[in-house]
Amino acid sequence: VVLFEPASPLWSDGARKSRHIILPEGTAIGFDEGEDWVWPEGTIVAKSFAFDHDLRDPQAGYDLIETRLLIFEQGEWQTYVYLWNDERTDATLHKIGARVDVEYTDIAGATITQQYIVPNLDKCASCHERDDTLRILGPFTHQLNYEVVRDGQSVNQLTWLAEQGLFSDALPAVASLPA
Repeated sequence: VVLFEPASPLWSDGARKSRHIILPEGTAIGFDEGEDWVWPEGTIVAKSFAFDHDLRDPQAGYDLIETRLLIFEQGEWQTYVYLWNDERTDATLHKIGARVDVEYTDIAGATITQQYIVPNLDKCASCHERDDTLRILGPFTHQLNYEVVRDGQSVNQLTWLAEQGLFSDALPAVASLPA
């Protein structure tokens, strides 16, 4: 399970998001200098959404709301949306969408209650579909070719992902790649 952060994350009603790539054991991604990475069958790209308890204090914790999965099955991406229970110990597949009330303290110290919308499975296509095909939005070259912090060090994210064994071939010089 490998963390990644796109350079241009989409806004999601103020939710904190974490993104991960899970490759089947013994596989790797075929790198492309653009958006045409070759994903191994069984790849999972996960994105979890959460709300901080207190925006003034990042250490105050957060409530996990949902996790979305794109799974590469039979040469196509399939969507799955999981809604976390109130205890944040288990998530269940949620095909029809939901509205979840979330409460947190904003930067000024006010208590905010808002309704967060968990999409139904069909809604995923509204962002991810191009030419009648579901596609990945974030993990590709120009979205990941920039500096991030890993283990307290500033590193190029593509280089770091390559060091984690995600790619089947050596990367070209990252300075020559789109960013």
